[in-house]
Amino acid sequence: MERTKIHPYIKIIIAAFFLLLFSAILIHPFIVGHCESMRLSGGILLNDIYLNTIEYRLMEIEQILSLQKEKKSEYQKRMSLILKQVGRKQLQYESLSVSDEEIEAYENFVSNWGNYINQSKKNIVLSNENNNDQAASALIRDLSPVFETSNQTLRELIALNTKNADSWSGFIKGWIKEHEITLIFLSICGMTACLIFIFSCYEESRIYKNLK
Repeated sequence: MERTKIHPYIKIIIAAFFLLLFSAILIHPFIVGHCESMRLSGGILLNDIYLNTIEYRLMEIEQILSLQKEKKSEYQKRMSLILKQVGRKQLQYESLSVSDEEIEAYENFVSNWGNYINQSKKNIVLSNENNNDQAASALIRDLSPVFETSNQTLRELIALNTKNADSWSGFIKGWIKEHEITLIFLSICGMTACLIFIFSCYEESRIYKNLK
């Protein structure tokens, strides 16, 4: 009974599959490191945004309490610059891969921050029209609770990002450490299988050519 032979090209395909599979296992720690780096980047961006929001609030207070037009204009320019910085950092954060829970918390912050900024701009108009008493009153009575709500949602987002980063990092590192020997063994087996397939294909191809 004649033995069924596997076509050399099929063996090459199988060998390539094994090579890709076990190469993925080998580079897995590097991928994990990249993901962890992205998590850390997200935390840095969120903390920068938090500092920017505090700075904006301080400039807003200075602008409204100032009685000099030149100073008001200077503070307002700095506020506009801070808003641009926050916008750029938000775009960078949005490009990162985060959990659904974190996305929901971020959208909550964006909504509250947008509400605060809209009211803040209206109050700045009052200040520029020399309605200083009205603007100062609104600054404390109306804007303070809105800013605190926005700030609270941002702090919750930062805490969630930190928790997710620690959880992700700990899980991956623990999994790699626990399965380190297995991963090494599978990698060696995979590379050995690839070499056997490639050598077998080469031998069969050589024999096939000699028979022609």
